[in-house]
Amino acid sequence: MREIKFRGQCLNGDWVYGLLCKPTVGKYAGETFISNSGGIPMAFSVRPETVGQFTGLLDKNGVDVFEGDIVSWSNKTYTIKWHEKIAAFVMEEDENKLERPDIEFQSKVIGNIYESKHLIDNTDTKV
Repeated sequence: MREIKFRGQCLNGDWVYGLLCKPTVGKYAGETFISNSGGIPMAFSVRPETVGQFTGLLDKNGVDVFEGDIVSWSNKTYTIKWHEKIAAFVMEEDENKLERPDIEFQSKVIGNIYESKHLIDNTDTKV
């Protein structure tokens, strides 16, 4: 069974990893947090658009692969996304071309769509 964890980018640009918390009532309603098991008192406020779930897979260097990561594989770059119809994380070359859902091979995390969007140009990339 894969570990359930998320990552998100704080307003100061730091990345944090842990549990996702999105309160619907109270003082923090409508905000998005990444926290440890301590909950909101031990949580970091993150930009909601940067939240991505851990796929449960590692790249060829043992790096956790998250939704929103950009990976290099077979001289191309791909974005890791959740695909609703097949209920799986997939590698997507562009918005119209779905790639294989099995991410765990010789791919390498080279960035993410929030900080490294320029990497998604599908030019030759060394893995």
